[in-house]
Amino acid sequence: MQYSIIDFKSLNHNTRIDAEYFKPHFIRNEKLLQTKNSKKLKDYCVYIKKGIFDLSPENYISNGIPFIRTSEIKNPLINFNTTVFLNQSVHQQNSKTELEAGDLVFTKIGTYIGDIAILPSIFGKYNFSQNVTGAKLKNKDNSGYLLSYFLSKFGRQQIIRSIMLSGQGKLELEDIRNYIVVEPSNRFKHIINSLISKTQNLIGDANNIFKKAQALLLSELGLENWKPKHKLSYVRKYSDVEEAGRFDAEYFQPKYDEIVEAIKSYKGGWDVLGNVFEQNKSKFNVNPDNIYEYIEIGSVNVSSGDYEPFILKGSDLPTNAKIKLKKDNLVISKVRTYRGAVSIINSDKYVGSGAFTVLHAKGTFYIETLFTLLKSLPYLDFSLKFNTETSYPTLDEDILNYPIPLFNDAIQNTIKEKINESTDLRIKSKALLEIAKKGVEMAIEENEDKAEKWIKEEVEKLRVDI
Repeated sequence: MQYSIIDFKSLNHNTRIDAEYFKPHFIRNEKLLQTKNSKKLKDYCVYIKKGIFDLSPENYISNGIPFIRTSEIKNPLINFNTTVFLNQSVHQQNSKTELEAGDLVFTKIGTYIGDIAILPSIFGKYNFSQNVTGAKLKNKDNSGYLLSYFLSKFGRQQIIRSIMLSGQGKLELEDIRNYIVVEPSNRFKHIINSLISKTQNLIGDANNIFKKAQALLLSELGLENWKPKHKLSYVRKYSDVEEAGRFDAEYFQPKYDEIVEAIKSYKGGWDVLGNVFEQNKSKFNVNPDNIYEYIEIGSVNVSSGDYEPFILKGSDLPTNAKIKLKKDNLVISKVRTYRGAVSIINSDKYVGSGAFTVLHAKGTFYIETLFTLLKSLPYLDFSLKFNTETSYPTLDEDILNYPIPLFNDAIQNTIKEKINESTDLRIKSKALLEIAKKGVEMAIEENEDKAEKWIKEEVEKLRVDI
C-alpha cells in the first residue's frame, strides 16, 4: 500500500484534492524538478491554446493546409495517413490557430489523451482541431528537446498527473502552460535536437523508399496513376447479384471492376490470394501467470505497418487473443471499414488477435510483395467493396478471394529490398527517439556529460551519422 502525507498549506495553490493527484511518485517527480534550473512550458511559447471549434467535415479536402486531429498525434513524429486538409481561405479565417513546423501538439481529450507530437517540416503551415492543444514555440531550436522531455518520464508524469478525473478525462490549458521544463545547456539541447531531426529525416527516407516499392508494383499493373471514380449510375445483371448474394449498389461500383481487370489482365498471370498463401489458425494455451506480447488491430500503425505490442499477463489477455504468431506471418485486419492495419511479424514471440487474418507464403509469392500490394491505394479502396451498411466484414473468405498478380522473382526481389531498407530506417528512427528520451532522463537524474557520452555510444551502435 502506498500513501502520501500532504501539508494542508500545500493545497492552497491546487484545485485538486483527489488522492490520485498526490500519489507518491507524482510528488517525488515534482520535488525533483523543483531542485533543477527550470522554466514553465508557457515561457517557451507564443501561445498554448485549443484548436478550431466545431469545424464541419464539409471543409475537409485532399490537399492544402494539414488539419491536425488526435489521430495524427498517436505517433510523436506525426502519422499523416489519416490527415485531412483545409483550403487557404478556411485556414485564413482561423489564422489565430496557425502552427508551423517545429511546433508541438498535445491530445487533450479522448482515448489517446496526453500524447504529444512535433510538426515536421513536410509542410510549412498547419492548423488543428478543438480536441488538440497547440503550443506555438517562440524559438524552434527548443522543439526537439521539448518533445524528448515530454516523452521522458519527467514530462510524461506531469501530463498523466494533470488529467482531470471529471467524467471524461481531459487536459486543461492552464495545467499544460504550467508544466515544469528542466532547462538544459545549449550544448545538450543541440545534441537532442540533432537526434530528433535525424529521426524525422529517417522517417522521410523510409516513406520515400516505400513509395518507390509501391510505384514499381503499381506501374507493372498500369495502376500507378489510378484514382477511384464514382459514377452516379451503373447497370448490373441479375445473375451478378445472385452470384454475389448482395444487391447493395456500393458492392457493384465500377471502380472495383477497374482494379480486378488490371490484375486479371497482368502479363505474368494472376491467382486468388488463398491459393498462394496459407492461413495461420494456430491456437495456444494461455498460462495465466505468464507474460505475453499481444498484438491487436490498435497495435498496428496503419501508415507504416509498424506495431507496438501490449505487454500483458496471461490472466489479463482478452478472450480474442487467439493466434500464436510466427516470424514472417502477415497480419491483415478484417474488421475495419478502411483496412490499413497490415503488418509483417518479425518474431515468433507474439500472440495475435482473432480479428486478424494471418497468412504465410506457401510458394514463390513474397510476403513483402503482398504487404506492399495490400497497402496500395487501389487495394485499400478495393477492401471497401466487402463492407456492409450495418456491420464490419469479418469473414476470412473475403480476403482469401482477393485477386493478386503473379510477379516474377526479379520484381519481387526489388520490392523486398526496398521494404527491408524502409523497415530498417524506421527501426533506427524509433531507436533514436528512444535514445533522445532516455538521454534527457539521464541528464536530469545524473548529469549532462554522462548523458552525452551514453548518447554517443548508443548512436555509434546504430551506425547513424548525426
